Amino acid sequence: MTIMRHTTAIIIALAALIATSCSNSNSNNAAAEGYTVSGTAEGTVDGDTVFLCKIEGFFDVVPLDTTVVANSKFTFKGTTEGASLRFVIPMHNGQAVAFSVFVLENADITLAVTANGRNDKVTGGPSQKLYEEFLDGETQLGQQMQMALDVLNDSTADESTRMMATLQADSVSRQQHTFRKEFIISHMPSPASDMLYGLYSNEFTDEEQQELLDLMGQKQPQYPVYKAAMAERSKRGRTGSAEADSAAAEGIQQRKQ
Repeated sequence: MTIMRHTTAIIIALAALIATSCSNSNSNNAAAEGYTVSGTAEGTVDGDTVFLCKIEGFFDVVPLDTTVVANSKFTFKGTTEGASLRFVIPMHNGQAVAFSVFVLENADITLAVTANGRNDKVTGGPSQKLYEEFLDGETQLGQQMQMALDVLNDSTADESTRMMATLQADSVSRQQHTFRKEFIISHMPSPASDMLYGLYSNEFTDEEQQELLDLMGQKQPQYPVYKAAMAERSKRGRTGSAEADSAAAEGIQQRKQ
């Protein structure tokens, strides 16, 4: 009986090890396979160019990849780290005919790009779904903010009404701030949480940034925005130390003189 119990325990342990190994292998294979972005774009014909882009600084469009429409479809393939907002810009006769945004990650992604941009359809990976959930909350708060702004921009509104609108706008602004921070925290660990921190970190105080980075370090240190933020902080720390050393050396030299 003792031998049978030991044998059973070994079999269970081996089964668990094999299951874990298969799971990790599948996960690694999915990441290694990268992304495939395929879709259609209104206003294009076979032979037209489609750009895959990112935005830097103040709406500077940076092309990352190009492809050509074939059989009325376009396709991008590659690998990426984490999740990031990307844009496709289809061209026709040298002119951009649309501008569509989606979340790029290692997944199968399909886009149906429309000329007006309001009816675009995106089917993506887990980060796309989380981003759409985030946008739903942003939209609700944005509508409340717009109502307050409409009153503030109404020259016929009396002083009391405008005061109430100002208080409403301030309240909604605080709600937006809290919503963004809590969404980032509540969806750790995930590439989408990392991406959203990168998009909104400048809106947080230094203390909030430190709080979020501490949590990210505990829960999702593998993602690119966190790693870039920590590298930048480390660089600033080294620069600060070097400046302090230089100032100290200069002070010593002055005292010697």
